[in-house]
Amino acid sequence: MTDRELLERAARAAGISGFWEKDTAFIQDRYFFNVPYDNKNMLTGFRWNPLAESGEALRLAVRLGMVVQIDIDAGATRVLNEYFEVLLIHLHVDGGAEAATRKAIVRAAASMAPEGVEAAHGITPATVEKEGE
Repeated sequence: MTDRELLERAARAAGISGFWEKDTAFIQDRYFFNVPYDNKNMLTGFRWNPLAESGEALRLAVRLGMVVQIDIDAGATRVLNEYFEVLLIHLHVDGGAEAATRKAIVRAAASMAPEGVEAAHGITPATVEKEGE
């Protein structure tokens, strides 16, 4: 699953609506997920990317009631639901613990997207993933 698909599914799970927009400030074609309104229907127009922004990842985890456990010694981040059931275990490989934790939160959120969608993309609870996959 691509980062774009992960972000779309995570946004859907969290009830965040937005659209992909081309960033014309760069020479290369780069796209970002633009969230035009906040949860109070106020116009904000911010770029939402919890894969890159720790604050957005934390807000996503809080919004979905996740419990995040980071085990530096084991080199893994575990994301649990509000009942302490494991949603996902993500290994710290490339990018360090911070990047792996953001990815774990987004992957777990994506697995919480509406029923039937995760099966089409191969996301199931308690999936172990290596960073970069």
